[in-house]
Formats: sequence, C-alpha cells, structure tokens
Amino acid sequence: MLRGDAADATDMRALAKVAKCVVSAAGPYGDNGDVLVGACAAEGTHYADLTGEPGWMRSIIDAHDATAMSTGARIVPCAGFDSVPADVGAFIAATELAKRHPGVRVVKVTSFLTKVLGGFSGGTLATGWRLAEDARERTSFCDVDGLVPGAIEGVTNAAQTPLAFAELEPTYNSDLDAWATTSPFAPCDVKVVRRTVSLLEGAEVGAEVGADAGAEAGAEVGADRVMPYANLSRFCYEGKLAAFELGTPVGWISCKATASLVEAAVRGAADEGTRTSMKAALPKPGEGPPEWFRNAGFWEMRFCAEGEDGKARVWTAMRGGGDPGYSDTARILAEAGVLLASGGGSGPVRRGGVLTPAAAFGDAILRGLEPHGITYTVDGDEPKGVWFSLPKIAKT
Repeated sequence: MLRGDAADATDMRALAKVAKCVVSAAGPYGDNGDVLVGACAAEGTHYADLTGEPGWMRSIIDAHDATAMSTGARIVPCAGFDSVPADVGAFIAATELAKRHPGVRVVKVTSFLTKVLGGFSGGTLATGWRLAEDARERTSFCDVDGLVPGAIEGVTNAAQTPLAFAELEPTYNSDLDAWATTSPFAPCDVKVVRRTVSLLEGAEVGAEVGADAGAEAGAEVGADRVMPYANLSRFCYEGKLAAFELGTPVGWISCKATASLVEAAVRGAADEGTRTSMKAALPKPGEGPPEWFRNAGFWEMRFCAEGEDGKARVWTAMRGGGDPGYSDTARILAEAGVLLASGGGSGPVRRGGVLTPAAAFGDAILRGLEPHGITYTVDGDEPKGVWFSLPKIAKT
C-alpha cells in the first residue's frame, strides 16, 4: 500500500509512476485533484474520477491535455453517475440513429431522468458549496462550451439551448406523457456531451481515421461505426428531469414545484448568508442518507436522438437498480477504472488527453456494467414501457 499527500507533487508522482490507472474518489477535486492529475499526465498513467466541477475540469484541460496527449495518459473526469449515463447514453442513441438512417447526422439529443430515488452525501454537498464559492466555477456555470477550448460565443453554441433559469419552466413531452424541467445535472452534463462532440470532430477517431478527419468527413471507424453527430455549431443537448409522467395538471404542479425548489437552492447557495444556513442544516462530509434508503435506490434515463432531416429519431433507455449517488456511481467509476487499467478503454477516441466518458469508453462501459444491474435498451421511434400513459388521440 502506498500512502501520500494529495497536495505533494513528489508523493503523487511516485504513485502515478507505479500505477497503470488511478481512480480518485477524493473530492472536491478543485481542492484535491490538481497535483494528482498532473502527475498522471506526466507519467502516462490513466486516470478517472467522480468530479462534477466544470471550472476545475477546464483548468486541467488547459494545464494537462497536451501533456497527456504526448504521454498517452487518458484522463477521464466525470466517470460516475455524473456524467456517464448522460454522455454515453447520448452517444449510443446518436450512434443508433446513424445506423438506422445512414447519412443523417444527429442535431439534438434530449435525456429525460424519468425515475430516480437516491440521496446526496455530505461530500457531494461540500462540492456544491465549493462550486458556489469558487469564482472560476461561478463563471463557468452557464457556459455551455466551457470544456471546449477555442469555442466562439454565438457560433459554436448557436444551436444549443442556454443554461438559464428561464429553462426551468415546465415543458410537456407527448411521447412520455410527461412534464419536464431542466435536470439538476444538466449544467455539468451539457458541457461534457458537447466536449464529446468536439473531440469526435477534431481528434483522431478510432484506429483507422487520421487526426485531420472531422465530423463533416464522416469519421468512419471500421465497418459499423460512424461519427454520429452534426458539428458542434449545429448540435444541441438538453438534460431534463421528467419524473412527472402525468400528462395532467397534477404533473405540471409537481414539475413546477420541483423547478422552483431547484431555482431556490441555486440562488440560495449563491448567497453567502443563505449558504451558511444551508451548510449548518444539511449533511456534512461523511454523512448522508441511512443504509436502508440507499439500498432502495434506482433510476431511469431515456434518450431521444433527432436527425438533421427533421424526421429521423430514436428513443433509448438506461436503467440502474442502485442508488445513483452511492452504489451505482461506485459501480460506474470502478468499471471505468477496469477499462482504463486493462487497455485504456475502447471508445471512439483512442489517443491520450483529457477525454470524456463517451470518447474514452463508448458503449464498452455499459457492457461491463450490465451484469451489475445497469442496462441499456433501444426502443425505436417511440419510448417503450412508459409507466403512466394517457390514451393517445389519433391525429386527423
């Protein structure tokens, strides 16, 4: 066993030197991760973590992406529930549409968190407080292309729905018979998915595609893999919370109440006095929900990929039988570590660098998670198994 100080460069370099892969669960990463990521990048050691701190992720992209590319280190932040389901789920939905509709690129993917029961740990809340207190994190919060160096405001994000309080207003999805609001995970997930699109556009995609092969060239990988997304300026990802599968006023009220709570929490965390009161009342690091509650956890996410022709679309679904913030995020991170240690992952981007889960792993991570209760299904043109559905009225 090796012991070291996360802030000590010599200790972290010694750790990275003897490891194939380092898996870090020691957040907040803006406080504890800089030195370790730098050591892994320098030594060519793969790395994965559970961060949801976009400002910190941008800082490691700026500081270590070039080094990791040169050494072959694959640095994969956000390798837990935030943001593997969103990023990998969107990629698979887009890939499935590209297979079913050759030549049609995906211009939008919407994820819907339709079922969820889970708790927040004190450590997760501590990260949330840090996001509210750190100027870098506050600045990056609404920047949808905050993880895309070289992005141009108003150009690369021209088609992207903004991250704004106005987007919390409930919207109705007729396929799900559900009212939806912006997911609390969206501020991180949007940035990660859009970085995936950027990586697939500009990086070496697969073993048979050169570094100059961008999205517009098709970026074909073998016989059965294509670059599924339109270029970044034409692409939009939305993350929705739609655990209100009641196409009724009751569903709207539930959705509106949740949206109001999310807005109040974000605004409260941004105010120093309110944040102090919230810290005193909510769990501290090392605290969290009781075991019986964690054991009862589950979640479901549905994805709708839409093609540039305005007609093609594919619905898919991902489900987990564990608490998303505890057991299932641990399973996801562990599988990420296994893939990195056993060969670096088998995703569409094969080089080193600061990557995303979808770029590093593709669907391989879900194949490894299936025996552990995390599954993925392709539904087709419409979602299947909607738990509450009003009778469809035929259109005339």
